[in-house]
Amino acid sequence: MRRLPVRAGQTLHVPAGTLHSFGPGTLVHEIEQTSDLQEHAMRHRMEDGAALDEEQWHANVEALLERWKPDHRPEFVPGLRLPPEDGAQRVVLCAGPYFALERWQVRADVRSARAFGTALVLTNAGAPTWLSTGAGTEEMGRAGTVLLPAALGEVHLHGPADVLVG
Repeated sequence: MRRLPVRAGQTLHVPAGTLHSFGPGTLVHEIEQTSDLQEHAMRHRMEDGAALDEEQWHANVEALLERWKPDHRPEFVPGLRLPPEDGAQRVVLCAGPYFALERWQVRADVRSARAFGTALVLTNAGAPTWLSTGAGTEEMGRAGTVLLPAALGEVHLHGPADVLVG
């Protein structure tokens, strides 16, 4: 494995089969595709932190090595900045065939509307803010996450807002 120094706001696409880990003090916003494959070399279960016995841990490491694709060498990507509209700046941070991750930044005293036709996951990357849909208005605390069903069709962000959208 190689070590990459990270700074807040950087984006890295890590394809399936890429061995990766994050150092201490690193907060990561990770989007994972639906998969029946998740191998890890940790000595505990990712789901609940329960300790693994030696046999299970060795089996996990062997399974990881079978699926590992050492040719993958992820690099940081700058993203694609889209033209500002409706008081908001959008940057496509990363995208693949089955997902996209964007950052929406809305100026103070602006209420920015965004239409959508698929479910969205919004995570607040900034100070507490408010969002509105046809279902009502909700405060999003720092690092708070909401799932918006496609049936809602539109979301309004009350600036200032800095959200990650998957």
